[in-house]
Amino acid sequence: MGIGYDIVVESESEMAGEREEQQQNEGAMQRVQLPSFSQIVGLITLLTVGGVLLTMTGLTLTGTVIGLVMVTPVLILFSPILVPVGTVLFLTVAGFVAAGGLGVGAMTLVSWIYHYLTGAHPPGSDHLDYARRRISDTSAQIGHKARDYAGAVQSKAHDVSSNH
Repeated sequence: MGIGYDIVVESESEMAGEREEQQQNEGAMQRVQLPSFSQIVGLITLLTVGGVLLTMTGLTLTGTVIGLVMVTPVLILFSPILVPVGTVLFLTVAGFVAAGGLGVGAMTLVSWIYHYLTGAHPPGSDHLDYARRRISDTSAQIGHKARDYAGAVQSKAHDVSSNH
């Protein structure tokens, strides 16, 4: 009998826990906020615009596939002519684009040098001045070391010639 009593006690406590959960869930359901009018209008607009755009995408894809199916035999027939022409056109356009890009780069460089030489400080000129100072300081240090080394060699040569 002790075993049966334990089971009854456990099921009564489980039932009490379930009742508490139900009451909490009902309270949470009562606190749910309904969407505002602007949120509903926004959702309807989103669905409408999204549907229209998705339909247009499907139509565009369908038209592209149909066009490709219709043009493929013509492309295959004229491919011995079209491939070399396409290659020549691609290389021509690539050459003009590269020349234009290099021309813009050259004009930018000339403009930067002009501004630097006239005393205006274009972007990056402080880095150039810093590098110039570092090179000047390094060359001065190397000159001093060379003179010291030359002096040391002359004194060694003088010592050697005076010993003989």
